[in-house]
Amino acid sequence: RTYKLKINKKVKTLARKRILSSKVSSKSLIVIDKLSLESHKTKDFCEILKKLDLDSKKTTFLISEKNENIFKSSKNIYNVKVFLADCVSSYDLVNNDTLIIDQPSVKYFNEI
Repeated sequence: RTYKLKINKKVKTLARKRILSSKVSSKSLIVIDKLSLESHKTKDFCEILKKLDLDSKKTTFLISEKNENIFKSSKNIYNVKVFLADCVSSYDLVNNDTLIIDQPSVKYFNEI
């Protein structure tokens, strides 16, 4: 027996749009131009969090293209998750205090 439930694409996209609009209305969504790091050090990523004053909040980053330095530098930080915009689930969008999206990811969500 499988316990998998099939959800229609229209319902999934509507859920993502509702989640993003609720994040905007609660002012817990931040849009940045581009997120890039020169090295894969966790210290560099922590500096970004401190500049945004998010070092103690549960934060999710959505990026448009795969960047190994960002994934590796954020892996050891508690309460920080990094996802690609096209691979993120609705649960990942809801399960955070602050959502940070780069500009190409916003364009991706507007096209859905």
